Order: sequence, then structure tokens, then C-alpha cells
Amino acid sequence: MTERHRRVSYARTLALLASWAGLAGAAELQVSTTPQPPIDSAAEVRVENNSILLTIDEAVTLALQRNLGIAVQRYSRETSRLGVQFNRGIYDLNLTANGTYSDAKVQTQEGSFQPPSLKATQLDLGLAQLIPTGGTFTLGWQNSKSESGRPRDLPSGVGFQGTFFQTSPAVRFTQPLLRNFGKLATDRNIQVAQANSDISRQSFELQVTSIVQQVENAYWDLRGAREQLRVANEALGLAKELHQMNRVRVDVGTAAPLELVQSEVGIATSEENIISAQAAVGDAGDRLRRLLNFQQGAAWDQEIVPETSPETEHPTVDVPTAISTAMATRPELVTQKLTVKINEINNAYYHNQWLPRLDASVGYGLKSGVAKSGDLFNSLSDFPSWNLGLAFAFPIQNRAARAQSTIAGLNLDQAKTSERDLEVQVVTEVRTAARQVDTAAKQIDSAKVSSTLAERNLDAERKKYENGMSTSFQVTQIQQDLTSARSREVNAVTGYRKALVEYYRAIGKLLAQSGVAIADAAPATAPAPAPAQ
Repeated sequence: MTERHRRVSYARTLALLASWAGLAGAAELQVSTTPQPPIDSAAEVRVENNSILLTIDEAVTLALQRNLGIAVQRYSRETSRLGVQFNRGIYDLNLTANGTYSDAKVQTQEGSFQPPSLKATQLDLGLAQLIPTGGTFTLGWQNSKSESGRPRDLPSGVGFQGTFFQTSPAVRFTQPLLRNFGKLATDRNIQVAQANSDISRQSFELQVTSIVQQVENAYWDLRGAREQLRVANEALGLAKELHQMNRVRVDVGTAAPLELVQSEVGIATSEENIISAQAAVGDAGDRLRRLLNFQQGAAWDQEIVPETSPETEHPTVDVPTAISTAMATRPELVTQKLTVKINEINNAYYHNQWLPRLDASVGYGLKSGVAKSGDLFNSLSDFPSWNLGLAFAFPIQNRAARAQSTIAGLNLDQAKTSERDLEVQVVTEVRTAARQVDTAAKQIDSAKVSSTLAERNLDAERKKYENGMSTSFQVTQIQQDLTSARSREVNAVTGYRKALVEYYRAIGKLLAQSGVAIADAAPATAPAPAPAQ
């Protein structure tokens, strides 16, 4: 990698970091909904002589900064990341508080010990905490205050009257022993959310890869279209040169006027090819402008001049190594492996749901005696209590659990089958891409030889024509052969660059090869493996 490439790669990484700043910079606390603005003028790119000068590195960088498809994908990525945080909320400490107040008037009979009025205040506090085994700790604290009026016609000190307090702290632990026991059953949604978050990261990488490939292909298409226009202009120059020679020969009487007609046909054909080539340049330029999200305006009226040469070294392709690389790095395969992992988690979870429900509980509490004043807490140790409990439940037919488990098993088998099918597809794509690179490299060599021989053939035919041993028609035909050879050479060079782009995509290394690094606020973490059943 050249020093210039390293600088551009670093800048491109920073561009992605900057694009994430609005979404991930708040550390999962807020999400920016302001997308990157589109390019509104050519002032943001290099412009000379009313033309936009663009290297392949600059084109990719602009696409990563401005492409709306990438901007849309960022929101899905952030939503999936926040899904993990949402599901981790099951472990949040839960504080409860309940308060009640009652005031009741009671009809009493003469001589009754029952108070004529009752006022009661109840305040209950509680804390609950779930643990990874599926168990739950609860801490409760019941506090009550009651006030009763003095019964009628009773002497003072007789009957229950006045204000009384009572408090009862208690701790309890409940643990499932069969169904819903263990970390898998408890953390299932967290593990699935984490896997989905990792899948969203792979989807984001796949989106970026697709954009980079489209931009690079569009760039080389534009470069190739401009080269084809150059070839067409060269052909027109040759046709005009032959026509001028014919005119001189006709004027001096060494050639018939028919020769002028034949060379004029060559000029007309070349001009027709130039018109088609100009249209191809315009179409290729518009495709690149769309990918770079140029806003309507000056940037759409100025021609784009691609400065990067399509000539490049021909790397050696090791197919077995390329296949191994693809198996480890292709986002589609990583996504499918995560999908298999999700189905493994669900399969194990729903298999657990077959089991009967058996929950054990143990509790310990203290209860104060009824007190009128501050000796309330001193009496707590006088009234301790503890208890043990078992709760059992099992649907006799259990059809829902059986159906869910069967469906989960089928989904797992389907995901594994899809993974194997995708692996075969990836192997095929890598082999095809490697073959295309090799074929394109050979086509370049062949096309260059063909162009050289066509040039020599034209020189020889023109000398024969000058000596009266050939005709204008034959020279025109050989000129067209030279134009076709040069056109094939342009296609071969452009095709090789596009074949390289496809090869690096096929092995999952296009972003690295292009110097692109994705800065993610939450590194991908594979979910914990499901326990064997």
C-alpha cells in the first residue's frame, strides 16, 4: 500500500467514524436522526476547467460519507444495539412501594368492647432481583399503623383503644428447578438480541461492501467509457486522414472519385461511434453521481474526469486460500452462522419448556408485636418465622410446548441446511471470481498483442495503398480492425479491474483492500453457545 493510499484509507476510516458520531457517540443514550446532507455543489470536490477531478479513493470516500443507503442502514444497526440493552433490563433491581389508608365508622351496641371507629395506615416496601439461574430474591418490609376510638360507656383503660404500630421485614428466595432453570432460560432473549445485534453489524458491513463495489464498478465503467470515446475519436482521425489522402490522389488523377465515397463512409461510421460513446460516458457519469449522492445542480452539469489509471499489477490468486478466507470473513456466512446460533438457543429453550414446573422457595421473616411506641423494633427477635415451599405444575397433554419445540427443531435444521447451501454458493463465487481474474489478465495480454499487430497491419496496408497496391476500402477495413482491437483492449483493462473488485468481494476482503474500516460503537460478540441437550 502506497503512502498516499494509507493517507486516504485513514481519512476514509475517519469518515466512517464521523458518520457514526451522531448515532453511537452518546454511548447508547440517544440517537441522532439528522442524516448527512447531500453534496450541494461541486465546491466540495476538486474542480478544474469546469470538470470534477476524481480518484478512485476520493469516489469511495464520498460515497461512504454521502450515500443515503448507508445512512438508512445505520438506524437499523443502532436499533439492534439498543435491543440488547432493552433485554438486559430483566436484571434491573425492582423497587416497589404500596401505601393504603382507611377510615371506618362502626355501629356498636351499648356495652360492646368494639371501638366505634377504626383508622389504618399501611406502607409496604419491597426489593426484587432476578439472578442468572432464574431465581428471584425478594426483600419485603410491611409497616402498619392503626388507630381506634374508645368503646362507649367503658371505663378508661378497658378495651382496645389508641394508636398501635406493627412491622414485618422478610426475605424470600424462589428458584425454578426444572422448567426455566439456568442461565439459558433466563438469558435467552439477551442472547438472541446480542446475536441480532451482531447480524445487524454484518448487514451494515454488507451494505457498505455493496456500495463500495457499486462505486468502484461505476468508476471503472466511466473510465472505460471515456477511453472508448478516445478510441472512437482516434478512429475518426484515421478516417479523416485517409479521406484527405484520397482527395489529394483524386485531385492529381491517381485515384477514382469512388475512393472519396469509401473514405466518407469510414468518417460517418466513426462519427456514429463517437455519438454512442458520448452517450455511454454520460450514462456512466450519471450512475456515479447518483452513488455519490450529488444534488441536482452544478455537479450534474460538470463532467467527471477519473484520474486513477486502470492499469494495475496482477496478483497471484490462490484458490484454496481464497476459499478459506471467504469462509471466515464473508458477512453472509457470519450472518448465517449467527442465525444458526439463534435457532440453537431457541431449540434448547423450548426443549426446556417441555419440563414440568417445579419451583422451590425459602423464606425468613421477623414480625414485631403490637406496640404503641418506640419499642417496636426491640420485639422483632421475639417473633421470627421461616418457611419452605414447593410448587408443581405440568399440563397433561403439553401440546403447546411440544409444538414449539418441534418448530424450533425444524427451524434449526433449516438454518443449518441454509448454511451448507450458502457455503457451496460462496465456494462457487470464489472459484468463479478467481477464474474471471485469471481470464481478464490473459485477455489484457491478448488484446495488447492484437492492438500492436493491428497497428502494424494498418501501417503495411497504408504503404501498399500509397504505392497503388491496395484500395481505400481495404485500408478502411483495417482501420476498423485496429479500432476494434483498441476497444477490446480498453474493455479488457476495465474488465480486469472490475473482476478484481468482484474477487475481493467474493472472499470478503473488499473493504480491507479498499482501505475502509468500519468503526462500530459495539464490537460484535458471538452469543454464548447453547448447552447440549
